[in-house]
Amino acid sequence: LLPEPRSQQMMGDASSNWYPNWEESGSTDCLNDGNAPYYIRVSGTYFENSLDACCQRFFGWASAACTAAGRATITGYYPNWGGGTENKCLSTDDATAGPIPNYLHSYLEEDVGTCCQNRYNWAYDECISLSGGG
Repeated sequence: LLPEPRSQQMMGDASSNWYPNWEESGSTDCLNDGNAPYYIRVSGTYFENSLDACCQRFFGWASAACTAAGRATITGYYPNWGGGTENKCLSTDDATAGPIPNYLHSYLEEDVGTCCQNRYNWAYDECISLSGGG
């Protein structure tokens, strides 16, 4: 058997799919939203394992701005639907989780209790506990 192309290997773990945002004119940021353009997915050579690595490789002259853009903006809690099987909500403040995937923006809640109630009501107590309290 032949090994999977790098692009397919990278698609397995969303947290390691950092790629340059060349679709937006003048952009100096990296994304890991699962929406990489076709040419990036097919090539597989544009993915990096972290925001810092992507910013350094593709926007070295503006890596500080790139890194800030990738970690910035929204705050709150969102369901852990893309990162495992645990019934928990993730915080946008958690740098290890990376930025919130675009498809989860509409599920962003102001606090962990509301997130657990709205997204894991059948496992509310478990969600609160796994999410770090309330």
